[in-house]
Formats: sequence, C-alpha cells, structure tokens
Amino acid sequence: MFRADGDVGRHIRVGREVIETHQIPLTDSLSHTKPGGAWVPKEWASQVSMAAADASFGLAGVAVLAALLFAASVWLVFSIALSGRAGVVTALLAAALSLLLQLVHLLPRPHLATTALLAAVTLVMVCYRESRHGGLLLVLPLLFAAWANLHGGFPIGFAVLGVFVADAWIGVIRRDTDIRTAMLLSVAAVGSALATLLNPVGADLWRHVTGHLGSRFFMDITQEFQSPDFHQAYGRLLLIVILGAGTLVGWLRPSIRRYEGALFLLGLAAALTSARHITVFAVISIPWLAVWVSRTIEDSAANGSARALRLRESGEHIAASAALAGPALPIIACLVAIAVALGPLKARAAFDPTQFPVAALESMPPENMPPELFNQMRWGGYILYEYPDIRIFMDGHADYFGEALTREYLGIRHVAPGWQDGLDRYSVNWTLTMPQAPISQALEQSPEWQRVYSDRVAVVFERRRNP
Repeated sequence: MFRADGDVGRHIRVGREVIETHQIPLTDSLSHTKPGGAWVPKEWASQVSMAAADASFGLAGVAVLAALLFAASVWLVFSIALSGRAGVVTALLAAALSLLLQLVHLLPRPHLATTALLAAVTLVMVCYRESRHGGLLLVLPLLFAAWANLHGGFPIGFAVLGVFVADAWIGVIRRDTDIRTAMLLSVAAVGSALATLLNPVGADLWRHVTGHLGSRFFMDITQEFQSPDFHQAYGRLLLIVILGAGTLVGWLRPSIRRYEGALFLLGLAAALTSARHITVFAVISIPWLAVWVSRTIEDSAANGSARALRLRESGEHIAASAALAGPALPIIACLVAIAVALGPLKARAAFDPTQFPVAALESMPPENMPPELFNQMRWGGYILYEYPDIRIFMDGHADYFGEALTREYLGIRHVAPGWQDGLDRYSVNWTLTMPQAPISQALEQSPEWQRVYSDRVAVVFERRRNP
C-alpha cells in the first residue's frame, strides 16, 4: 500500500490539522506556491479517520483501516447478490471476482469510502426494489451526507439512483410499477442530493468535483483516469471478465430485469472509460452475474432439471451453514485486524525507501534548509507526512493546484523554456527530485546550483549563495 503512493501522507497530515485545531481547513497551509489558496475539503472526514488510525497504530493502522473498507466493499457485493436472489455459492464467487477487480486500486486513500458507499447505496436500492419497504429509502440521505464529507466521488451514486428512478418511471408508463413507488424514489433522490450540501462548503463542493472531472488536461495526465491498458495484468483480467460475462449471458440467456442490465452496462462503461473506475464495475455490475446464474438454475429446477435441483439444494445447505456463522464474522474481522495492526504489520507498514526520498531527507536536516522546495510531485504527500516544516511545491492534489500551476511544474521538471524563471519566481533554493529527471541533469550542469546529496532514489540540489 505504501510502495509508490505518497498521497496518503497528505491525507494524514490534513487530518492531523483538523484534530489539532478543531477546524476544517478551507485554505492551503502546506505549499509555498499557493499559500492561503481556497481549499475545498472534499474528504476531510476520511482524513480525520486516517490521522486517528495513524496516531493510534502508525501507518499499520491506516493500512488496516483501508483493508476494512476494502473488505466491507466485498461483503456488500456479496449482500447485493443475495438481495437480488442469487444463491450463496454464486454470490460468493461474485464477491471473490469483485475482490480481484478491486485490487486494481487498493491504496490507503479516501476513494475506498466511495467504493464501499457505492456498494451500500446499491444494496439499499436493490433491497427496496425487492421488498418495496419505504423505510429503506430514509437511509439514502444519511449515506449521501456522509459520502459528501468522506470523498468527492459521490456523484457516481446518483448515476445508480438515476437507474432505479428511470426504471420506476418506465414501469409506470408500461404499467408494471405503481406511481407511488416512482414518486418515493424521486423524492429520495432529491433528498439525497440536498443531503450532500451538508458539508463545509455547500454547493461549491459539487462545482469543484464536477469541474475537476470535466478537465481534459487532468484526465489526460492522470494515469488512473485513463482507459484501461489491456496489455497490463489488471487490463487482461478485466478483459477476461468482460468476455466471460458476455459468453455466460449468451449461453444461459437468463431473464434480465431493466435495472439489472442498466447497472451492468453503467459499470462496464465506467470501467472502459477509466482504469480507476474498474472498482465501480466490480461493485455494481459483478453481482448480477451471480443473480443471473442463480435465476437460470432456479428456472431449470422448476422445469424438472435434476442437475439444477441438486445445485439448488447444495446452495441451500451452504446458506444454512453461513447463517450460523454470519453474524459473528464482522466482529471477528475487526478483532483480527486490530491484532494485525498491533503485531506483525506494525513494523512493515512504512513508506518504501526504494521509492521515496527517505535517506535523502534524513541526511539533509530540514531545519537547516529553506522551507521553499521544488519536489517530485508524487513525493509531496510523503514530505508533508514526515516533515511538517517543509513547504512543498505541489503534490498529487492536482485539482487544488490547478492546470496552470501543474503545467508550470511539468515545465520546470522537464526543463522547458523558462524553467529557471519558474524556480526564481517561487524563490526555490533547493530541489528534491529523481536522479533521472531532466531538471536534475540540468542543475548538475548549472553553475548556480550544487549537488549536496544523491543516491539511486533522489538527488538534492541547493542554490549557491552569492559571496
């Protein structure tokens, strides 16, 4: 989890600030390039949770918190499949497949809250669709109010709500759904939208989140927002699942309800658009494969198929066994997770010194260095976590720093025309970059700079002082 992702450091640092000051920061205090800039706290509640876990157990606590959220998402996928009337065996297989797909983005970041809450919203809607119990809809505004403070990915939840609302109104037109159901779903969707305004910046949160996602520049330079690479292992797995799902549906030809097919296609479209959204496919699409297989078995058993009848009976026996152990599993999982955090994981949970400038910063006491630094962007969060006195140039929080400053950072790093003016403009007197970065090679040749430290991971340059 901490091999190459430094953003977790910034999240913990911001959470510490909230805990220490009892205030949610609305301006930047971490960089020297945009000091006092307007900060949209779109994930402050997750950051506080991560900081609390770090304070109690160190990075091991953060890793366990991430693992519990990950496990919750997988369990919710299992529950969605069961609520859709899948058998226990097929639901377990779907949960296992979802687990493999979610591993693509298993990083200790607030986005794990989005995956879990997306699964929770889908589960609530499926349970309502099956039971028509209106009280379930009261949970939705609570989930979305929490979501708007845990992570900025909450708009995808409204895509799922939209599927169910549209399905209900289509049902009204086709006279297979009563208008009361459609009205209740519409009111619940509006109430959920209003609930997202219960955050520190109100409607500005919507403008910030949707504005960032609409930026072609950030979508192009951020690898996780690009389409899946089917030459990579995770891309091949996704391709196998998609082809397998198509083959399965074509072979079984199950009866597919409108909202089931729509959710499957919505998740598939999200995954094909962005590698980061493979988790969306894993949560809202995969459960229906289990449902469709189980439905086909049920239909075959009802038609007298001996094989289908045996499969159904086997599933019933497993379901009975699972019912006995099921209620204790969450408690056992939490106890095991805490034991792991306090025990074997504690010594291993650390930023990887082969990927982060651990030795470089240890050899260069930050208190002896000017606070204005030009740093490798992906190291920014690590620096903020370990060295609070250093003010970074920027980090992975690109939606805050904006397109103009991000382009300026890239220009300096890649030694574009005017790159030295950029260092002068921000009063940068030392740099911390990778040895192979173009700026490192340029500074090596510059008489104005001297190399004061280097290893395989990082190189430090300091501006020469005029005599």
